Amino acid sequence: MAASRRTEVLEPDLEERLRRAIPEGTTVFTLSSRRPNRVDSIGPEGVVVTTERSAVADKSEMVPAWMLNHAWHELMRAGSLEARELVKTVKRSSAVCALLAELPGVTVASTRPIRLEWAPRP
Repeated sequence: MAASRRTEVLEPDLEERLRRAIPEGTTVFTLSSRRPNRVDSIGPEGVVVTTERSAVADKSEMVPAWMLNHAWHELMRAGSLEARELVKTVKRSSAVCALLAELPGVTVASTRPIRLEWAPRP
């Protein structure tokens, strides 16, 4: 992961979309295994979630802005996004896909393998 990606902030439009679609405290489930990710906060640095594993350790995990930005750009560019391709660069691909799947205009085309499609309403 490049150093610049570590300090990248969420694109304002994406941050606003996430805030509108996923109120803090909402539980978003991963698409294939249905594991819960409670959204603790959404901010410029990314989305803070609590997973089953992190809850045991009593700490949250960050889904960094660069991962969300990267996936969002790819979804917009190609019109679809496959987790098996995303995982090559984004190690939190399940959480990223689960979060993006909550956005209006994004549909889950498949859960095995995970594939999202972008079809915004006119």
